[in-house]
Amino acid sequence: MKSFITLAALFGILSFTSASAIAEEPTSTLVAAPEEARSINSAAAPIISVLVGPNQQLIFDPPYINHVGQGQRIHFDFRAINHTFTESSFEKPCTKIPGAQFDTNFGNFNPDDIPNFKPFDITLESDKPRFFYCKQANRTPNSHCGKGMVFAINVDAWTFEQFQRNAAVDGLPKIKGRAPVVEEDEE
Repeated sequence: MKSFITLAALFGILSFTSASAIAEEPTSTLVAAPEEARSINSAAAPIISVLVGPNQQLIFDPPYINHVGQGQRIHFDFRAINHTFTESSFEKPCTKIPGAQFDTNFGNFNPDDIPNFKPFDITLESDKPRFFYCKQANRTPNSHCGKGMVFAINVDAWTFEQFQRNAAVDGLPKIKGRAPVVEEDEE
């Protein structure tokens, strides 16, 4: 009888040990689940700051950001000259997209160049690429967008450079005889 109890106790310990090892294995892999990591990263990520027209330059600084997830907050600090933050598309960088979610319009003049005098924050609803521009002097020789004042989210360097090249064309005044002339239908 004594050997039966010892054998049963030993079998129970072995069974318990095997069950514990099996139970621990999935737990360790669940800790690093991709969904949980994305949620934690975007929620805990620091606010990204972008300067708009620093040192009276026609730039967003940085000009683009990548690997930005849903829920990420981006802070825009408008400096000196009056600029806008207006949503556009890759193909037409200097043209406001219909139903644009973001367009600050022209209320950002900061003549004394005071940091955070006219801030504007956005929170991303997705991690898809987004494109923006400054519409100051649009379609004139002094177009901020036409001179490269564009901004993008979740693009690589090559895509951003192409976006800037597109802006150099899209931001020009539409004059007959200048190639390429894009005729826009009026609705």
